[in-house]
Amino acid sequence: MVTSSENSAVTGAAVTLELAKQHLNIEADFTHDDVLIQSYIQAATEEAEGYCGRYLFRQRVYELDGFDVVSVECFAVASVVSVQYLSGETDYTDLPADNYQLDKTDNSTVCITFKGDLPALDYPGDAAVVVTLATACPDTVKSAILLRIGDLYMRREDRGTGTADTAWLSLMRPYRSKF
Repeated sequence: MVTSSENSAVTGAAVTLELAKQHLNIEADFTHDDVLIQSYIQAATEEAEGYCGRYLFRQRVYELDGFDVVSVECFAVASVVSVQYLSGETDYTDLPADNYQLDKTDNSTVCITFKGDLPALDYPGDAAVVVTLATACPDTVKSAILLRIGDLYMRREDRGTGTADTAWLSLMRPYRSKF
């Protein structure tokens, strides 16, 4: 059995002010619009998260019964924060990195495989193995956010026509949650 919980409090910036200004061809020392650009970064990031139905940055904790191969839905794995196993009634011990492998199988799934000499689980059952993954924003989604920031900045007064941003949609569509 696999249970999971999400820590949405993990913060990160898909697009920094510096990157947004570079995308907009604005000199770094021109700071007059920084607050405005920062608000566009926030708006575009929230729009991307809303469209995808997921946080762009988060930590997700998976509790496993044992060292079984498991596939989990995950936005974009940046790293394994930790893999721990129950080595006493309440004590968890870190599993060495050479005892597991993380493979991305598609845009939303990763497979965790355990290998090598694995320790015996004295207390098998719920939460015998705890895997914590950290996710980050894929580069394609960052590009879509930059497109939206550019649109918001360049057309801040021109909102009369309702045209679809097909480039933004094309970049974001593969990451939309399938709920």
